[in-house]
Amino acid sequence: MKALGLLMSAVIGYALGSISTGILVGRLFGIKDIRNTASGSSGTTNVIRSAGFGPGILTLLGDFFKGYAAALAGRALFGSAGMLVGGIAAIAGHDFPVFFGFRGGKGIITSLGVIAVISPRLALFQFALQIVIVLITKYMSAGAIANMAALPFVIVGIEAKIAEIDTAENGAEQARQDLVKAMLAIDRAREQVEALVVTAPISGF
Repeated sequence: MKALGLLMSAVIGYALGSISTGILVGRLFGIKDIRNTASGSSGTTNVIRSAGFGPGILTLLGDFFKGYAAALAGRALFGSAGMLVGGIAAIAGHDFPVFFGFRGGKGIITSLGVIAVISPRLALFQFALQIVIVLITKYMSAGAIANMAALPFVIVGIEAKIAEIDTAENGAEQARQDLVKAMLAIDRAREQVEALVVTAPISGF
């Protein structure tokens, strides 16, 4: 029963994550494949660069809520373990979408949706931090780097929240916290410094 619940959480999460919002939004705005423009990613930053802020906001919302929905569905199926498995699977689906040739984005906004299920305050803190840094520096990638700098504090907060949830469910496991660490570290560290080097300031500033 436990294995089935976790498997269902993973399948649902991966399927949701594989819905590549950026590609679909790009097509709505006349771009056949957003991955063939600018940085080659399907994420919010590349959609903003290639199609503008309106399509970028739509992409952000879609990417956020698929992570949120995946974690929420996993939690409904199998508590905090299902929540983390579903959330991580959604990030994997966003990065390697089965519906779009396994080429996606970096999963930053999708992971923010997952974190919002664990702790809305932490998610709000991360989002606000990224917005402030982008407004100050005029670089989208700088916001992602700021999130990396805040990672140790976020992990501490998530660990405390997971411990609360696990205590309520009578089943705390250190492995779950390790999964969160891996999810966040992998999700944010990849290619952000390189992206800052090659990216021009965002338009409109």
